Amino acid sequence: MNKLYFISAFLAFVFTSCTEKESVLPENLYNQKANEFVATLLKYQDFNCNCVIEPRHTLLDYMKIERPTGNMEKVIMKWTNIKSQEVKDSLNTLSKQVNLNTTIIKSGYKLISARLADSIVRIKDRDERIQVMDSLCPKGFMTLSKPFFNKSMDTVFIQIDNMPYSCLSMPISFYYYLNNDWIINY
Repeated sequence: MNKLYFISAFLAFVFTSCTEKESVLPENLYNQKANEFVATLLKYQDFNCNCVIEPRHTLLDYMKIERPTGNMEKVIMKWTNIKSQEVKDSLNTLSKQVNLNTTIIKSGYKLISARLADSIVRIKDRDERIQVMDSLCPKGFMTLSKPFFNKSMDTVFIQIDNMPYSCLSMPISFYYYLNNDWIINY
């Protein structure tokens, strides 16, 4: 009987120790917050398009492409209260891992894969390119960067472009979280 009691106690210990709550990984928390923010953005902003090109770059990556000599990175570090290059790089790495595809589709937008968007851009004939774009997205399309949060995740920067493939740099939008709502700071 003592053996049965010992085995039962051991099994109970093993099974209860396996049910401890697992800690949330930083990349999962960042991805969750990014998706919550983008869902709110797509729901409440007045975008006139019906398609979103699959986000593949972070805000900082876009800045390096579009503004290689600019000082926006320093401005973003100041506004997000990031003190070191290492913290900025760590947050950018978390941003790179964000996947917004499901959120975009659930928000009622058609998701255009990055590969398809690239193939459309490579069409040499301008009229044919416009015809393909119009057939896919009659109301137009936009691009988004992956959001870049500060450490406390109450400030976020994102680039939103309703005129993709233009020669102009995309505007950077700055939002902060206040009273359970994302507020834009122009």
